[in-house]
Amino acid sequence: MLFLPQSVQAARQKILKDLDAGRIVESAAFEKLLALDPVDLAVLEEQAIGARDAGDSATTEKLLRQILTAHPWYWAAYRELSKVPQLADFSNAYLELAFANLLLDEEAMEDMGESPELPEIEALPGFHAEMSLVERLEFAAAALQEHRNTETAEVTAALQPYRLIWELRDALDVTPELVDSILAAGPEMDLLLTGILRGWARELMPSDTGGLIENTLALVGERCLASSAPDVLEFITLTDADASGAAGWALDKILLKHPAEGLAALLPTVAAAGTGERMALAERSLRLAGFDPAGDLIAELTKGLDKLPKNELSDVVPVLIGATLIKRGKAGMERATSILRRYERKMTQAAREECEDILDAAASSGDLSAEPQEPGEPISVYDICAGKVVWEDDGEEEEEEDEE
Repeated sequence: MLFLPQSVQAARQKILKDLDAGRIVESAAFEKLLALDPVDLAVLEEQAIGARDAGDSATTEKLLRQILTAHPWYWAAYRELSKVPQLADFSNAYLELAFANLLLDEEAMEDMGESPELPEIEALPGFHAEMSLVERLEFAAAALQEHRNTETAEVTAALQPYRLIWELRDALDVTPELVDSILAAGPEMDLLLTGILRGWARELMPSDTGGLIENTLALVGERCLASSAPDVLEFITLTDADASGAAGWALDKILLKHPAEGLAALLPTVAAAGTGERMALAERSLRLAGFDPAGDLIAELTKGLDKLPKNELSDVVPVLIGATLIKRGKAGMERATSILRRYERKMTQAAREECEDILDAAASSGDLSAEPQEPGEPISVYDICAGKVVWEDDGEEEEEEDEE
C-alpha cells in the first residue's frame, strides 16, 4: 500500500520507541520495520550508511539502488551513489541528479542551512564562496550537466529513467515530448512512477508539487499495467479533485485494457478498502464492459463491512445491494436480501428503508438495469499533463456555460 494504514504507522512507532528505550537491538528493529514496509526509507538509508562506513561498497550500492527505485525523488541517495568506488564513471551523473532534485525540495534546503558543507560543489571550477545555497546548487547542476556530452552510452542509458522523473518533477508544463519519452521508457519507469506516488502519499517528498501527482497518475494509467490498479485505487477518494479525477481516469484505462488481470489484482485488496473505494469499484463493475462479468468483485465488496462506521455502512450497503441486483438480476435477490439482513441492525433507518425499496422494486419488475450513460468527451494523457482537464468536484457534474 502506498498510503500506510494507521495500524502500520502505530506498529512502526512502537518499534522505534522500543529501540530508543533499548528494549530491542537495532538489527532486530530494522528487520521488524522492513517486515511492515519493505521500502522504509529511513531504515534502508541507515543500512546503506552502515554498509558504507564498514567499507562494503557492494551492499552500499545495492541498498542505494533499492532506495532510488522506491523513492526516485530522494536527492541524498543520488549523492551517496556518486561516492561508490565501482561507480566512478557514473559519479558526475549521480551528483547532477542529487543537486537538481535537492533544488526541488525547499524543506531539505532549509534544514541544511545557508552554508552547508558540500565539498563536491566547492571543488568545481568557477565556484565562489559568496554564493547562496540555491546559487551553489544551480551552479553545480549546470556544471555537471555539461558532462553529459562526454559520458558513455552505458551511463546515459542507466540514468535516463531517473532524468525523466526529474524532468517530470521540474516541469511547469509537461510537454507531449516528455510524455512520449516516459511512455516509451522500459519497465523500470513503472516502479519510479509508483515511487513518486509513494513519496507523496507518505508525505516524504515536498507536498507543494503542483500538478505532479495528477500527471503521474495519468502516466501510470497510460502505461496501463494491471498490477498498478490497486495503487491507483488508493487515490480515487482524495478530496483533491485533480488527483482523484486522474486516478479515476487511470483506473478506467487499466480495467478496460486488462479486465481479467485488473480484477485479479484488485480482489486481494478489497478487505482493506474503505467505503469510497468500494463504491468506486462497484460502479466500475457495472459500467466497464468486460470487467467483473460474473460479479465476483461485487460479492467480495459485500464482505467485512462490519468494521465500517454506521454512517459509512449506511451509505455503501444500498449501493452494493443495487449493484448485486443489477449484475445478477432476479438470481441475485437471495444474495441481496442476505446482505441487508447481515448489516441492517447497524444501519440507519433511512438506509434500511432504501434497501427495502430497492428489493421491492427488483421483486416487482425484475429489472434494475442502469440507465445508459452518454460517453463524455475522450480525455488523453496529453490533455491531462497539459493541464487542460477540469475534473468534477465532489461527484457533481460540471455544466458548460456558453459565453455570449
